[in-house]
Amino acid sequence: MRLNEQIMKRIWLIFLLGWCSGCAGRQEKAHLCQEWKYDLAATRQEMAIREAGFAETSYMESIMAGLQFARIRFFDNGQLEFHLDSLRQEGKWRFRRAGKELTLRITDKEQTHQIVRIGPDTLVLQPLAEEGLPFPRVLVRDTLQ
Repeated sequence: MRLNEQIMKRIWLIFLLGWCSGCAGRQEKAHLCQEWKYDLAATRQEMAIREAGFAETSYMESIMAGLQFARIRFFDNGQLEFHLDSLRQEGKWRFRRAGKELTLRITDKEQTHQIVRIGPDTLVLQPLAEEGLPFPRVLVRDTLQ
């Protein structure tokens, strides 16, 4: 009888851990599934906090010169839409590592980002592998949808 109680406690503990991790994923997904825009000013602030050097900051400025006008919308079915001027591309997204990473696939290119922060109004992503100098991407909720 004692052995059965221990087994039941372990099963219950595993169930609770799985249930709690599922709740965290749902909250992150709820925050993610909306329309976002890249925020150049907030990205500059993030770079200053990280004490980025001149080369990294210059690289960020050159990339963000175009991205600051881009919008990305995440749908709860794992689809996404990327808009930049008249360009519209569809893709897919998925969480990895229990919601600590976000993988985006647009056209045939896949990129995984560490989720630095996610909330209802702010999303900060750090690419895990990137040509050039990696820098954080700060996105804010697009309220003009």
